[in-house]
Amino acid sequence: MNVAKFTAAFHSFGVNTSLGQSEATAISYQVASIPTLAIGGKYVVTGNHEAMLAVSDELIAKARAEDNKIRK
Repeated sequence: MNVAKFTAAFHSFGVNTSLGQSEATAISYQVASIPTLAIGGKYVVTGNHEAMLAVSDELIAKARAEDNKIRK
């Protein structure tokens, strides 16, 4: 691995822009722990993995149904 190329890419405008956007998204979703899932731009799910997945499945279905209503 070329250290100079890696360092240049790591400190590039594109990487800094993406990092800033990611930080803004995490703040807007009020992410306080990992893992955290954001669904449909509306719902945020945290907790133990099994419960998160079950709740997420339900919220994904709900978000899709809401999205379909808007499109009709």
